[in-house]
Amino acid sequence: MLSRWKKTAVVLVAVLGVIYAADRINRPKQAHPVGIGTHETQFGEVSGLTAVLDRSCGECHSATTTSSWYIRVAPLSWIMARAARAGRVALDLSVWDTYSPERQHALLVASCRDAMNGRMPVSAYTRLRPEAQLSRQDVETICAASRQAVPHAVSSVDSQPPSAR
Repeated sequence: MLSRWKKTAVVLVAVLGVIYAADRINRPKQAHPVGIGTHETQFGEVSGLTAVLDRSCGECHSATTTSSWYIRVAPLSWIMARAARAGRVALDLSVWDTYSPERQHALLVASCRDAMNGRMPVSAYTRLRPEAQLSRQDVETICAASRQAVPHAVSSVDSQPPSAR
């Protein structure tokens, strides 16, 4: 009976050793915090948008990452690194000002739709970071920005409010 426990203990230690070694070898590169500030000037009129994006979107959709415990623990660190890479491919707030106005508008519309449908932030992420969950007001803030960010393709007469025509 004792040898069975010893074998189990040896296997458990070996598995933990492999996970630890894999974590040390395959540690995801941490992005240098660039900050998200570039989108702040784009949406100065939308109150609270920057705070919502920083809190709920920035960790996966910008070069800014937090030093949360799950970023340092394998295999969660691998999963989070992969999700952040995919998130930045879809939308990178760190380079927001490099997107064309049409692209910015399309991204805001998609962000509004995903937030309204509960697809963003991903539920697995909000389980780890409950404060990232979007409130009804947060969703409205994102959607208000999508309504205000009209692409430049619209003529200047059409983009003026009726009272200015």
